[in-house]
Amino acid sequence: MGPLTSDIPEGSRVLLDSVSIVYYIEHNPRYDAAASEIMHRVYGGDLSAVASVLTMTEILISAYKIGDIRTARQVRSALERMPNLELVDVDAIIADRAAELRAKHNLRTPDAIHVATALESGMDWIVSNDRRLRRVEAEGIRVWLFDDHLDDGTAASSSDT
Repeated sequence: MGPLTSDIPEGSRVLLDSVSIVYYIEHNPRYDAAASEIMHRVYGGDLSAVASVLTMTEILISAYKIGDIRTARQVRSALERMPNLELVDVDAIIADRAAELRAKHNLRTPDAIHVATALESGMDWIVSNDRRLRRVEAEGIRVWLFDDHLDDGTAASSSDT
């Protein structure tokens, strides 16, 4: 367990929002240390993780946009083979729960799907950088935000990723 993610206890179950995987893949200069730490904890089995298949859609857009089919396939394959990560399909139960969450918390549809996936999968945490997700903590899940755990000690005012 690293210092940036130490408030997520060993053995926790986390939903990886799309941005957490993007920060890791792209080695985002601001968030790479925390994203790497989270991903290494998942790889190593310290954390078990789920991600909605919607995450794959969101992550692959940039590669497809520039016509980089090879990279898109590599990223998809890596996600499908990642240890301790389960990709969860959007089924009728998750869709119904997402609609309820969207209505109750004024979430965007993709965010509601991610939160519904987390809740229906019994996750303890959502790992994201979208401050608006804090409102779903009333549903009994904790939200871990990258901006709250920067290694330089600064915190951004808000993130809409």
